[in-house]
Order: sequence, then structure tokens, then C-alpha cells
Amino acid sequence: MNAERSWSLRTARPEDAEAVSNLLARSYPLLWTGRYEPALLDTVLPLVTRANPRLLASKRFFVAISEEGPIVGCGGWSLEAPGTGERAPGIGHIRHFATDADWVRHGIGRAILSRCTADAAAEGVRTLLADSAKGAEAFYAAFGFVPQGPSAPLIGGVVLPGTMMKLVLQEESSAISA
Repeated sequence: MNAERSWSLRTARPEDAEAVSNLLARSYPLLWTGRYEPALLDTVLPLVTRANPRLLASKRFFVAISEEGPIVGCGGWSLEAPGTGERAPGIGHIRHFATDADWVRHGIGRAILSRCTADAAAEGVRTLLADSAKGAEAFYAAFGFVPQGPSAPLIGGVVLPGTMMKLVLQEESSAISA
């Protein structure tokens, strides 16, 4: 069993780009190897292991910092759909979650997702969508996300098979206030 380890959560900054990219490049191959064909990973990993500068600057993306200093977890949300930039009223999108393999089961993903759901609800988001890769569905389901269908295509139309998950934060009001 791992000894208690300390980490803290903060809002990401544009200067975190290299450290976030390094975390994504370490995390995603470990999570996805054996779940996807190697040829698909060769195509997909270069598309998804780079930090998104707009997310880092959005104040909606968070990083977990270990007591030793490196970034060991990340994730956030946006109003824009990944890859398209399209917006739909009341809809938010969970984005770019990863935890360093040596730091899983320390509450990092849970803390980041809790922060995302609270912040999104405070901004009026009624529904969050998470495009879950294979193997991450249970993580999202533990927060109340429910499967909605297959994942959306990535940039360039490449499909990483997975599940689109949905969490209702606020039911849409049908009553009109007087």
C-alpha cells in the first residue's frame, strides 16, 4: 500500500503546457495499451497528448501538484465541444483528464472532477458530457455520469472507441417564475 502522499490542486496556467503534455504522454499510453490496437494508438496519441493552450488559459482547467513539485494530475471542462468549438446552451464538456500512474488512487481525479462539476454548475451549466475512453467509464459512472452512446470523433474524424457519458447537474426548469 502507498504511504500517504501530499498534493495540492490549483488552476492551470499557460506556462504549465509542457508539464501537462508530459503527463498526458505518460498517462494515456499506459491506460490505453491493451484496450486499443497499436495502429490506432499510433494515430490517436499524437492528437491527444498535447496540452490545449486555450484550456490552460481558460481558468477551467486544473492541475494537481505533488509535494515534490511535478504535475501529477490534470483535467478541466469547457463550454466548447472538443474539436469543433461549438457551444450549446447549458452544456459543458469534461476535458483532458489524466493522473500519473504513480499517483492513482490518491483522490486526484475525484478532486478535479468535483471542482469541474461545482464550477460548471455555478456558471449555469445544466449538463456535462464526458467523452470517455475505454476503461474510464467506471470513473465517470462513480460520479453519476450515465452512458449516452459511442464517443465523438477526434480531430480529423479519427474515432477512439469509447462512450459518451452524461451528468445532469440541474434539471431544466419548465415553470415560469412570476
